[in-house]
Amino acid sequence: MNKTLIFVFIFCASFTSWWAWSLDSGPFIYRHSVPDKLEFQIAKDFLPYLRGREIKSMRFGQKNAHQSKKVPVEVNAQEEESWLINNTNTGPVFIKADQEKDAISIYWDVPEDMPFDQSYSLLTDTMWDILIQYDQIRNVQHTYE
Repeated sequence: MNKTLIFVFIFCASFTSWWAWSLDSGPFIYRHSVPDKLEFQIAKDFLPYLRGREIKSMRFGQKNAHQSKKVPVEVNAQEEESWLINNTNTGPVFIKADQEKDAISIYWDVPEDMPFDQSYSLLTDTMWDILIQYDQIRNVQHTYE
């Protein structure tokens, strides 16, 4: 009886870990940091906007999401905001802004066949959309204060 319970527990824990690994969720997103050139260019373009909104981190996208599916966005600033956006086909992306060091860390499994210009354009378009939507959410919230 005890061996069966232990086996079931180990199997469930293993399956959950494998599932999280395959979805790039939780701490597993840190496996894929982007090339320095892309990180530098995004930091140069977006750090003032993230600093002005006091955004500490952003997480968006979902692995293997269908084109018509909405994907989650989480923005961690003064308060954490989350909502759904149209699928941008980026897969999971995690952006961490360090305000003191003026640096950005980006974790994204960039497709191997995607050139720099295309990956930069995809990421910047998505970030602009998220920042615009974040501003709209904050504006609506301020009307209730």
